[in-house]
Amino acid sequence: PDWSLPGPDSATIKLSDYAGKVVVMDFWGTWCPFCLKAMPDVQKLHEKYKDKGVVVIGLNTENDPRANPAEFMAKKKYTYGLALNAEKITRQYKVFGFPTLFVIGKDGKVAHVAQGAQPDLEASVAKAIDQALGL
Repeated sequence: PDWSLPGPDSATIKLSDYAGKVVVMDFWGTWCPFCLKAMPDVQKLHEKYKDKGVVVIGLNTENDPRANPAEFMAKKKYTYGLALNAEKITRQYKVFGFPTLFVIGKDGKVAHVAQGAQPDLEASVAKAIDQALGL
């Protein structure tokens, strides 16, 4: 399903803005140790595919209003996209654990779902991205 969430600069980010592209959505939170463990792999995916029509977006879910996910990502030098208040859409995507990554194909359909900080996370998601790109 389409969604519309604020970015760190208050601009609205919508999934539909990326129609025709492969999109990787990473549901995460600063409170989640498994999310933090997976983030270097998400960054590697971003770096590998950013020039190939693939958009990587971290969909942040926070319970603590004092958390600053944009600052956290900047400090860690994570350069992929960030959308805030993603707890509003976790039910739509049936996200029950964190992190959960979705690969959305160019056709707008879910092509792959990965849950948890799996040891082969980068490889399994890269394979799904390659398939979605038709490589």
